[in-house]
Amino acid sequence: MSDPAVTAFTSLEPGQTIGPSHRRFTLVSAGPSHPPGQLWRAQDLAAAEPTEVSLLIFDPRQFSDSASLERIQATLNRTKVLKSPYLMPFYGQYFFRGMLFIALPLVRGVNLAQLIESDKLSKLSERQRIGMMIQLGRALHAVQMGRMNHGTLCPELIWLIPGRGVQLLGTGWYNALDSDTAELSYANYQPEDHLVRGIASNSGDAFALARLITQIFNRGKLDISHRPSMLDDNQWHKLSELLTNRVEAEIQAPLQLVRELFSEQMEQTSEVDTDALDVTSQDEPKPAPEPELQQPTVADRSESNTKPATAPLAGVETGSEKPGAATESKPHLTSVFRFDITRIFSRPLWLITGFLAGIMVSQLFNLVLQEEPPVEAPGVAAEPTKKRNTVDAIVTVATADSEAMNPFKPENLNLMAHNHLAIFQHPTPPGVTAPKMVSLPTGRFLMGDIQGVGDDNEKPVHQVIVERRFALSRFEITFAEYDQFAQATGRERPDDGGWGRGQRPVINVSWLDAQAYAAWLAQQTGQAYRLPSEAEWEYAARAGTESAYWWGDSPQAGMAQCDDCNTDVANQTAEVGQFPPNPWGLFDLNGNVDEWVADCYSENYMGAANSQTARTSGSCDQRVMRGGSWFDIARLVRSSARYRHPADARRDSWGFRVAVDLN
Repeated sequence: MSDPAVTAFTSLEPGQTIGPSHRRFTLVSAGPSHPPGQLWRAQDLAAAEPTEVSLLIFDPRQFSDSASLERIQATLNRTKVLKSPYLMPFYGQYFFRGMLFIALPLVRGVNLAQLIESDKLSKLSERQRIGMMIQLGRALHAVQMGRMNHGTLCPELIWLIPGRGVQLLGTGWYNALDSDTAELSYANYQPEDHLVRGIASNSGDAFALARLITQIFNRGKLDISHRPSMLDDNQWHKLSELLTNRVEAEIQAPLQLVRELFSEQMEQTSEVDTDALDVTSQDEPKPAPEPELQQPTVADRSESNTKPATAPLAGVETGSEKPGAATESKPHLTSVFRFDITRIFSRPLWLITGFLAGIMVSQLFNLVLQEEPPVEAPGVAAEPTKKRNTVDAIVTVATADSEAMNPFKPENLNLMAHNHLAIFQHPTPPGVTAPKMVSLPTGRFLMGDIQGVGDDNEKPVHQVIVERRFALSRFEITFAEYDQFAQATGRERPDDGGWGRGQRPVINVSWLDAQAYAAWLAQQTGQAYRLPSEAEWEYAARAGTESAYWWGDSPQAGMAQCDDCNTDVANQTAEVGQFPPNPWGLFDLNGNVDEWVADCYSENYMGAANSQTARTSGSCDQRVMRGGSWFDIARLVRSSARYRHPADARRDSWGFRVAVDLN
């Protein structure tokens, strides 16, 4: 970064006004350094009434070049839509004299690094430590459901807010920071291979959380050589398996980890004590309601190894959360929690012990076992036992037999225009049934063998940008759907192998057959139906994950239909929708039948474009297939696995699904 930006950062002082012309903030007081920058208390001058916020101003020296700065800007834009009571919301990102900063609700509390460095961790009870880990698991789960991974988990980014518990910052910041020089300690928690390759994954976040759990239950020490006394042998076995053999471990996601370790505590929601929530001093009047904070617009650019903080933030106090319009993820509080936590750090040790153990920490986790509120979606009956996605006010993952909306009805037009993962079905003439489709978000992802366990044709790993909206069929095309096409066009119906037709995926179809079906469906509906490109297929199969399978890096029983997947139905196809959907509500992308895609086959990804467009050069007599099938071993149903076959060939393990372009 340029010297003027560094000079501006080091010259910040109280009373200074910063920000773009339409969004100005006056600095009030500075706390200690907060990697990767500094946290300031500030006055929002754009608010209708005087409103205090916190500003996290990034140290320009943390970004090695303009590309890393652009990456964190893009990451901040993506994370702004994530919704969870345990993710710290922010109002917007801004530039001033080359410095990037974000506006947050007024931060009231301490971060976990402060708690560890000040040796106050020992004041937490076992229940409070468990509560903190459960909330972290839920925060990381919300990140995963938002098509992202955190990748930067460390104590400096975990805030403990009275009345709300955990508030996690830093989602995705790893992709703009250098783990060797970053002031954050996340390199102590991430898997080594992730740091080397600059990636993140569900299993990587689970690994980082496991490291943190070990530290929290081991008096703040990052030592995995022996079992902490607060953990039993079964808990320690599960942690050790993940920490020593992550790729093969049964646990592959953060929420799965806390459920495996603390299932009993997660179920005891009725035993949470809320009697002590209102600890407002009798000598201190309760604060009046604070004014609403205006919601800023998207990032505006008007210009273009600190140790973890152990002291309190200057002027940072605890209290009821500001009811800003942007704090959509704020959970309901049963009463006011107001206590100046910073005062305890200037008191004698005996006061610190009493306050921290008896008041502050006990309140931090009073809400720990509350479930996150579900995201309701009109027109879709959601499965009550399933976790819901939280992406851009999406229509959520629904049951396999959920009714699909008509996208042309007036009441559904806005929903289709502004929501992702909407389930819809185009109207058709009598005797024709269009497949149920899921509208997918735009975005970007890493395509190829991220784990380094695949074949040469899955390399090199490269980024793909999906900028055109499209939808993909929820299920593989079934015999019931394909037989309508065969009857209408006078084609011979494909052989079902004696396994049955109906809702089983159609088999014994060639790439040419699949293309013909898509063209016929486009004619029947008037919509641009086609085969998906290879990039679109993998984008949908990954559904925001970077693991070998959408559920993790290892095969798991009951997740897919393949030769060694330990399912009830062996050596044949299963009816569509019998296995769990991926995070975007798509079924059977891993396993059941191989799926034809539009691309001509290329031996590898050398020279591949970074767009979603199908590759139409190379060996076009061979077409690409993805997903693996009932016939294949689990390794071949990985999300990045790919293979080729002649365009006119057919087999009883080959099928397809369709895509459609959206305006």
